[in-house]
Amino acid sequence: MLEDFKTKLEYGKAIFICDNDVSLDSFRTEIRPRLMFLKSEPDKIYGLDTYDFTKEYRCEIFKTAQEMGLEIINITEEIREKIRNIVDKELQKYIANNINNIDYITENSVRKYSSYTTKSFDFFRDANEFGNDIRNNIEAVKKYHIALKQVDNGIIGLYADSYSKGSFEYNLEKQEFNISDEEILKRVYSDKILKLILAYEQYTRGITLPIYNEIAKINQFLEDKKTVTFELYNGTKIKAETRLNNILNIQDNGEIFIADRYTNKVIEGLPIEYRKILGTELKCLSYSKNVLNINSEALKSLNVKEKQEEQTIEEEEDGEEI
Repeated sequence: MLEDFKTKLEYGKAIFICDNDVSLDSFRTEIRPRLMFLKSEPDKIYGLDTYDFTKEYRCEIFKTAQEMGLEIINITEEIREKIRNIVDKELQKYIANNINNIDYITENSVRKYSSYTTKSFDFFRDANEFGNDIRNNIEAVKKYHIALKQVDNGIIGLYADSYSKGSFEYNLEKQEFNISDEEILKRVYSDKILKLILAYEQYTRGITLPIYNEIAKINQFLEDKKTVTFELYNGTKIKAETRLNNILNIQDNGEIFIADRYTNKVIEGLPIEYRKILGTELKCLSYSKNVLNINSEALKSLNVKEKQEEQTIEEEEDGEEI
């Protein structure tokens, strides 16, 4: 079978089938492997470029192998599927182990600048995701691509991008990763994303804090709409585009105000001034005949009860707005 391929490269435990148009000169050597055999598994042939598995991008070597009746394994998708299965399992464990922990929602960090100190509620930087199930294991795992690494030992490297710290390895011969299943979950999903997924699960079970619940209700009401009207207790009515930050201005320090976006259009009353009207003045949102009444007390500004994390920053920065 191997004799039918013109360009082969034997290296350690692997044999590579390469493009026939090998370019060699004094400046560079280009040999692009397309297919790979492990000597320990001569009946298995692995396709190294996932694009070769589409009719549009198949290379000649790939076509030749298929015409010979060879079953080619998409090694990229095979490993991604293993990662997805691990993530599914570990995510359920993470949720089960943390389902009653809601302290992270109002955790705050303290940052010391040269002339002042700020306190930040970091979780609320992603308030626009409250009430949304953002998990997508298929897309999250797609960021991982295959890089040949130490093929003499049967090891395949996995990387997300050239700057990623989330890279890890898979031993093709032993069929195992070089890190634990729990660590794979943390590589695929950041701590921030894991907490957002956890919060959504807690929200569906009715155990999240009132402030999360109310923001989640607002986000869900905004879905599939272009504009809504929101009303304040003073009678002011404003037409706004359907983004949370067009309705609520949630400051990094936990203060919540009615948003004063330039795209907002006043229907009744006076324009909103920057950081002048508290979020507790929000009465309702409406779209056509649909009305969402707001539990305004839930939108009180957050209070810092204790210091969770301390970080010193030499340069002064302005407070962030979510």
